[in-house]
Amino acid sequence: MDPNPQTTADEADRLARLRELVILDSAPEPVFDSIARMASEICGVPIALISLIDMERQWFKANVGLPGVNETPRDIAFCDYAIRSDAVLEVPDARADSRFANNPIVTGAPDIRFYAGAPLILPGGQRVGTLCVIDRETHHLSAAQIAMLRSLAAIVTEALIMRRDLIDRTLAVRAEQERVLRQLTAIIENTTDFVSQADPQGKIVYLNPAARRASGIALDAPLTDSWYTRFNPPETLRLYSEVILPALKTTDVWLGESTVYAENQRQIPVSHMVIAHRDGAGQSERYSTVMRDVSVEVEAQRQLAQQTAILRSVTEAIPDIVAVFGVDLCYRFVNSAFERWIDAPRQTIVGRRMEAVLGPAAFNRMLPSLEKAVAGEPVTYESSTRHHGGVAYQAISFIPLRMEDGSVESVVAVAQDVTMQKREEMRLRELSLRDPLTGLLNRAGFEQHLERALIEGRGPSLALLYIDLDHFKPINDKYGHPVGDQLLQQVAQRLRKTVRPTDGIARLGGDEFAIVLSGVNARQDAHAVAEKVISSIKNPFDVAGASLTVSASVGVAFAVDAAGSVGDLVARADTQLYKAKAAGRGRYSGESD
Repeated sequence: MDPNPQTTADEADRLARLRELVILDSAPEPVFDSIARMASEICGVPIALISLIDMERQWFKANVGLPGVNETPRDIAFCDYAIRSDAVLEVPDARADSRFANNPIVTGAPDIRFYAGAPLILPGGQRVGTLCVIDRETHHLSAAQIAMLRSLAAIVTEALIMRRDLIDRTLAVRAEQERVLRQLTAIIENTTDFVSQADPQGKIVYLNPAARRASGIALDAPLTDSWYTRFNPPETLRLYSEVILPALKTTDVWLGESTVYAENQRQIPVSHMVIAHRDGAGQSERYSTVMRDVSVEVEAQRQLAQQTAILRSVTEAIPDIVAVFGVDLCYRFVNSAFERWIDAPRQTIVGRRMEAVLGPAAFNRMLPSLEKAVAGEPVTYESSTRHHGGVAYQAISFIPLRMEDGSVESVVAVAQDVTMQKREEMRLRELSLRDPLTGLLNRAGFEQHLERALIEGRGPSLALLYIDLDHFKPINDKYGHPVGDQLLQQVAQRLRKTVRPTDGIARLGGDEFAIVLSGVNARQDAHAVAEKVISSIKNPFDVAGASLTVSASVGVAFAVDAAGSVGDLVARADTQLYKAKAAGRGRYSGESD
């Protein structure tokens, strides 16, 4: 073998980037095994490997066809030559190649004759390994197979990067959890609440400093022969035996009140929480108790956080859906993730047209992107489809595979499920347009509703009612904000009953509301709605046992023509509102014809 030429700083940088992937000596993973099998099938050879070139060895992340072989010395690795160039290295007959003729893996087991390796090239240009295929017979790849091998190597590289990013995020989550745990420990050690832990027999194994001080136990004193009976008076011990412990057989937390012994057997009332910590079989293995002296600190301290957040289970990798189709739009290969997604075995998919597999509707939505990919343009987009009774969102990429002459031979399709992310985006978008107190549109939702009406050409038939509650502030001042909030919620309910479901109702802030009426053919119709609003609001409200009365002043403005704007309509309605207030409140003022 030739000596390794990569002994410069570039090799040190390459090895550093390889280490950053955190991939060496990791367990097998389905996504990499699937790509190796795909390479073996496409190239028509029995052996396919995903090889990472370390300082003195090559290590196999995926291995098809060489069972029991995890690594080889680097100085006999064909892949060491493959990473010296961005091009695919093909060795049709190793015995006829001076670089490999005397290689022990050629002259002996596994008797390599044919080799082709596509380098795994990171975004910075470092070639950290290969996706290679091997045969024990002489062989030669077609141009299409070489192009596909190169594309599959690109997919392996992307999977390595995604895996590294997921590990980085997992470590960040773990660091955050450790930070939270340190904070919780600091809280327990410094809180004035009494915190203790006992084993199932009632032996105390931990007392925080506050509990030690209250019990007269030195901070560094051992807890030898300390039992929970020492710290609880008879009535609390009965509470444990008759209520607390029976309850903790079916629930994890008990909350209540009791009394506890302080120093010199002085009894103090406490709020009392007991938590059962369970083993894998569901049996209680430890009890934590948190007590607060409510005799001297009834409303002062912030409640102790009761439970640490449950550690989230982080999936290391979810294999993407991968398929290969030809320029005739017939499937040539699909992976197991595709089978699960389409709910059909690959034998019923490969060879069929995409339209027959996906259905006409989904195929027609995808067709413009398919045509671009078949024409040689890489395509990435998001798609939504009906799937198993719901809507599924996918991030889809089409990667054209080219022949030597540049023509497209086939296309690799990769799809990633982003349904959860899309649903969360839509949920947050909807929340951003709603007033959290009343559920009505907020100001942003109100403005969007008006803008949409203008875009849809409904401006000339719009009417806007600007509503202000009269005498609301004294109610807030007298009864408090909670009562005021309930009153605003009841006002919102009455406004909903006053108008059509298609009309827009908004709370603009404080005690200000607005109603957008569309399809108003006569101004007296909007005036009639304003009268209904005033009549509805003036009826007494039953809030927290009190009968409360407010009134409403309403300003009415009409129509937005081609030269007008939402701001102009709002300003005119606001002007009419002030006229209504100036005229004595509890009435409306509307624009005349």
